[in-house]
Amino acid sequence: MKNGDRLTGSVKSISKTELVLRNPYLGEIKLKIKDIKRPTIIDGKIVGWGEIDSPSSESPVDESESKTKGEEKTRTGSAAESLGPVVKPREFKEKERAATQPSEVDQEVVGDKSEESDAAEAVDEIMFGSGRKGLLGTGLLAGWERSFQAGFSGSEGNSDTLNINLGLNLHFEDQWKVWDISSAFFYATAQGAIVKNQVYVQAIRNWKLPETKWYVFAQGRYDMDQFQAFQNRFSIVAGGGYPVISVEGFELKGEVGAGGTYNTGFADRPFVPEGYLGMKIDWEIDENQSLMFREQYFPDLSEAFRQGRTITNLDWVIRMRNMEGISLKFGLLYEYNARVDSARPNHNDLQFYGALAWEF
Repeated sequence: MKNGDRLTGSVKSISKTELVLRNPYLGEIKLKIKDIKRPTIIDGKIVGWGEIDSPSSESPVDESESKTKGEEKTRTGSAAESLGPVVKPREFKEKERAATQPSEVDQEVVGDKSEESDAAEAVDEIMFGSGRKGLLGTGLLAGWERSFQAGFSGSEGNSDTLNINLGLNLHFEDQWKVWDISSAFFYATAQGAIVKNQVYVQAIRNWKLPETKWYVFAQGRYDMDQFQAFQNRFSIVAGGGYPVISVEGFELKGEVGAGGTYNTGFADRPFVPEGYLGMKIDWEIDENQSLMFREQYFPDLSEAFRQGRTITNLDWVIRMRNMEGISLKFGLLYEYNARVDSARPNHNDLQFYGALAWEF
């Protein structure tokens, strides 16, 4: 920190003005970007804050420092040795390379920009990296995590089959809100006949409440399934959520709400009022693997909870070590629908898939 304090922990969220740091002993700490100096990073994680040799006019300057003004200082001593080699954001590396040869320990950087802008650029690089840039050099989806996935399989001979699954996922988070947008397309043929034709698009918006872990959410979803009784389904739900368990690398959230669904396949009662119970698990197994589980239950309020539907998602992502931005993704999607018709009497729909995912 600019006042000389040093903090360690993992980053929960970062915006242009504020950083939320999770410390194992102090819990969550909110820090203003203007009050910090650049971070010290090891293995992509913030472990402390280095110093920048650009003291403000308001801060007292030591006489020994004034004699060597403009010279770079190198942090030494047991604190630096205990941290080991430091990996720093690209912006700082470029500045150091222009001035002198890099060293194994953290160095101070003298730049034309203010300390506040340096710190803001550093945290941008840590949290968002290249994903902070918009599509095709524009501002479109700047700051969003973006990934596209594709999987194919098929055969020809005694049996002719084709399976395709495509998906697009977008995520954005800052100190006030969270956006999660996901979509998928599943298509399959057997002996020249279509046996699977399914599409869904889902958008979730969370509003973070100040001074509490609670949040408010709204969710909209569109489903099309050629082989399900509902045919086309539009649903919307809103409510509140809370992180029941939130530790480094693992988070379990519970949600409750209400909404409704409109189905084009049921002429007798197309609109259904629904309740909502949800569970979300995000687990960073290690630096190369993550697991995501979602369970959503929609009880039919007009039937006194005697009928309803569920949607279950499970995704396992394995990041390719030697291919930046490329991952293997294995998933499972299960749906149960209490309402069916005589032409499509199956209540259950289960599919599993594998795909290659590209972060762009």
